Amino acid sequence: KLEATGLIKTFEGEDKLGKYHIYELQKPLNEVKFFTDDLLSTALLEMVGNEKFKKLSLWNKFDNNYHDKKEVTKQFFDVFNLNKDNIVLQAQLKDDANSQKVKEFLQEIVAMSPMISLEEKELPRTPSFRIAKKGQESGVEFAGLPLGHEFTSFILALLQVSGRPPKVETDIVKRIQAVDEPMHFETYVSLTCHNCPDVVQAFNIMSVVNPNISHTMVEGGMFKDEIEAKGIMSVP
Repeated sequence: KLEATGLIKTFEGEDKLGKYHIYELQKPLNEVKFFTDDLLSTALLEMVGNEKFKKLSLWNKFDNNYHDKKEVTKQFFDVFNLNKDNIVLQAQLKDDANSQKVKEFLQEIVAMSPMISLEEKELPRTPSFRIAKKGQESGVEFAGLPLGHEFTSFILALLQVSGRPPKVETDIVKRIQAVDEPMHFETYVSLTCHNCPDVVQAFNIMSVVNPNISHTMVEGGMFKDEIEAKGIMSVP
């Protein structure tokens, strides 16, 4: 239905991991264009009936000139506040195109909150970055861009590293905290993978709860050489 009403465009591609789909959100029509579109207005009329359709069509006359109004829209971190601890995005970047993409992404995040800063740090992969409390080490690392389905993993890691408790049962937290030897995990993902975020978020929580545990999300699109060298055929 979203495709039929012009709200989503769907593209199919194929890589070494198999077929995948990309869903591109489209900007909805404004009220004037919607009611002058024969197909959409007819579909709405059929769904709601003539009386409700007439009432809805009155929105065409609504004054939507906001230029003389003060915008009070909240930004993400105005609503979902980081806890009291400042966050540092510790990045390993060079001059290549992928590093530039990650750098631009991190700079956009830093611009959203005065509690987030960006600094250089030597890490195993380029480009990559860790999310850490200021002045502390961290086991939460992202190699590549955490976009697509992994953007949620990134935001949750940001909030949890800052001190927001993850939504995990107490007995599970105790079991994670009982790990008393160093353990490192790596999760290879595709940004179109539906199951990958669950795995990434679980390992990130473990890394936040227990400093003996660390985890790196590796975005396969930016690290194709590793994918081929390890013979990875599916993710996560």
